[in-house]
Amino acid sequence: RTGAQASVGVTNTVTTDASFQDSLDVVAATANGKLALASPANILAGNTGNVGFTANAAGSLAATVTLGLTSNANDVLGLANTGLTGQSIAVTGAAYDYAQSAVNNRTLAFGNVRQGGVLANQTLTFGNTQVTNAAYQDALLVATTATNSKLTATGALIAAGTTADLVVAASTATAGSLADTLAVAQTSQAAAAGLLDKTLTGLDVTVTGGVYDYARATYATTALAFGHLRVGAAAATRTLGVSNTIVTNGAFQDSLDVTGSVTSAALSTSLAVNAAAGATGNVTVTAATTLAGSLADTLTLGLVSNANGVADLGNLALASGSVAITGAVYDLANATVASSLSIGNVRTGQTRGINVANTVITSANYQDSLDVAASSSNAKLTVGTVGNLLAGTNANLGVTAASAGSLASAVTLGLTSNANGISGLTDEALTSKTVAITGAAYDLARATLANTTLALGNIRTGAQASVGVTNTVTTDA
Repeated sequence: RTGAQASVGVTNTVTTDASFQDSLDVVAATANGKLALASPANILAGNTGNVGFTANAAGSLAATVTLGLTSNANDVLGLANTGLTGQSIAVTGAAYDYAQSAVNNRTLAFGNVRQGGVLANQTLTFGNTQVTNAAYQDALLVATTATNSKLTATGALIAAGTTADLVVAASTATAGSLADTLAVAQTSQAAAAGLLDKTLTGLDVTVTGGVYDYARATYATTALAFGHLRVGAAAATRTLGVSNTIVTNGAFQDSLDVTGSVTSAALSTSLAVNAAAGATGNVTVTAATTLAGSLADTLTLGLVSNANGVADLGNLALASGSVAITGAVYDLANATVASSLSIGNVRTGQTRGINVANTVITSANYQDSLDVAASSSNAKLTVGTVGNLLAGTNANLGVTAASAGSLASAVTLGLTSNANGISGLTDEALTSKTVAITGAAYDLARATLANTTLALGNIRTGAQASVGVTNTVTTDA
């Protein structure tokens, strides 16, 4: 490896007596600049000094190292240093740099996308920066590990002086977070035999993004039934719960905007609601009871998947929904009758009629029928009844002179609004009405004979006789 060291020992071998032998100076030299040399000096007789070799740069270390040798007299009087015959050392081998990692980005932003959508792969560009000589530098092995199951990442083996893209892909099959911290392991892979791989410092890469589901509306399709109501009753309400059912992950699902609309003027709906994933929003329909008529209608649901401003996403109008509305509002019967009736003079037993109408208030189809039961303050006058008089029709209530005399009286009409068994409604007694009756009833004359036979015998012409005839009072003379 670059920076590695080696040495060769040089011994100052004793010729006769070490005490009487020069020391040895050694000067090492080479033409290969990739080798740094250290020369031993003043090696005493019988001692060994080391010529040091350091690989100070990557590349071939093949060289011939020459050793300049000098016998050093060490200033002994009368002696001088003497150059000795030089020697050489043949050096073989090569020095290698470790891989040098460089990366262009430590953050990958996928953004936000819809479930099932397409996300472009993100790339990390790694380089193995050349230190000295690419031929004498390890390759860089990069392996990436994701903890988020939605992410997959490739690895690469990068030669010195080159780059490679590591691809990170994200699955959009299901909604959820794409956030993760990728662990990038880096290894300097030995470029030659005899060298060992080296684990380099790892890196962390931050990944951001998310996959989102649209809102999913769920609601009961059972009709909103108001039943049958009376005009003037308190306004009735019915509520439809619309749920935003969680598809995969509530934190990565749109909220749901819900609006309701109806066409009937008798109905109104509440304001729009927004339901978070997993929550329910209520749409309330209110029925007014001001006028009689049908409440049958359709509640139309406007449904919008609301992205709530999440970057890269937009709102989406979902298929509308509908729920039937049933019910009706009914008027009570509405009796119309004159306040008086002049019968005039009639014969006993004759009948006249009091006209009673069930006048339509709003709609004949949504109004009770009318039952009438009458009573008279005058025993000489008998009155009848009217039953189940439909809205928009009329009928005569019979008034009969039962016996002779004044018929002046007050006829009281007992009125009942007949719901005819419609569910939710009951018959109701209405305010009675009074009709003033004037007139009189007269009996016919009634002849009563004193005798029903007359025996004249034999009489002369011109003779007279009589039979009494009485106008017998029937009731009141």
